Amino acid sequence: TITKRYFHNTTTTATVYKYQHTPRNDDKNRKTRVLLNGCWDLLHTGHYNALRQAREISPPNSILVAGIHPNSEIKRVKGGAFVTSDKEKAQMLSACKFVDEILENVPYVTMTPQLLDSFGIDYAAHGDDMPVLPNGSSMYGPVFDAGRYLVFKRSEGISTTNLLNRLLEATHSQDVHDPVPRNGLNNFILTSQRMSQFSNYKTKRIEEARHIVYIDGDFDFFHVGHVEVLKRAKQLGDYLIVGIHMDQDTRKFRERHGFHNEFKLCSVMNMGERAINLLSCKYVDDVIFHAPLVPNSEFLGALRVKKVCVVDNHMDFISDRNRLKVAHDWGIMEVLHIDDNLITTKSLLDRFLNARDDFVKRNIVKKDPSFVSMRPIISSTECI
Repeated sequence: TITKRYFHNTTTTATVYKYQHTPRNDDKNRKTRVLLNGCWDLLHTGHYNALRQAREISPPNSILVAGIHPNSEIKRVKGGAFVTSDKEKAQMLSACKFVDEILENVPYVTMTPQLLDSFGIDYAAHGDDMPVLPNGSSMYGPVFDAGRYLVFKRSEGISTTNLLNRLLEATHSQDVHDPVPRNGLNNFILTSQRMSQFSNYKTKRIEEARHIVYIDGDFDFFHVGHVEVLKRAKQLGDYLIVGIHMDQDTRKFRERHGFHNEFKLCSVMNMGERAINLLSCKYVDDVIFHAPLVPNSEFLGALRVKKVCVVDNHMDFISDRNRLKVAHDWGIMEVLHIDDNLITTKSLLDRFLNARDDFVKRNIVKKDPSFVSMRPIISSTECI
């Protein structure tokens, strides 16, 4: 169960506890609490890998707290534009299997030991790209000096800036000049080692599952609408397998729903990114690459599927029940009726398009930290 811890101040006027150089040990049963802050807009593979690594480098049995810098704070300090709301960010983080608690409304200020104490936090964690505040000071310098800073390798090949550049390229008009960088739009590469870092194999085995549920879809541009559908599907059994459709099937599906006029690229995230995003969701147990649009008897039988889900009122999912004829004939097809107001990929893209000029301005001045063409090679054990 995710516990939401609210911090409503947007300044450093929070209650300050007496500074201590080491984690408090007044309660023997108290677990070490580690805070990883972020804006978390358009939660993506880089974010999920940061959360995974923060948990990995934390002391045993620690509590990982995901802190959210609200859009208003980011805009106050750095400007910019955003696609997802603070509430949607909290919902996405709450569904992440690496996160134990959410800390909302974290101010974008210098992280001091006193501020960590006011949050009930022992350590702050961050990637090795330590942020610098507008005044030139290190945002995490004081907690680093105090020995309360955990560092991990930032994820190569993906960043929010990189993802926004892909969206800008995908929605680029040939008649309008966009001064947006187009180098290295998609540098993310999935290897077996990277896949294993997100796999649930060590904690949950398909051989031990008694009631396997299957659902398939695009799952590009992973968002809270997808999470809600996956939550509903998982409630039908004890093991959820998610099939990811091939790009050509995705293209046909999107064209059928009117995306072809606004969206030139087949997908925003590649197959590997979509798999990592799904495996980071606490409702998902396993994924299948290039899942068939028509699951036949051999496919469903080999997986021992007891329920096959079809979503009938959400445009991100193919509602055509004829493709699930085998599941229907076997009596294992389950129709999920979803709230009509649930977010869709198109609704998020509409938000992006409405503020596209703002995102162009943002990315002109924003350096893409995921671009690696001029960086030294890093071993796969150091990055995602």
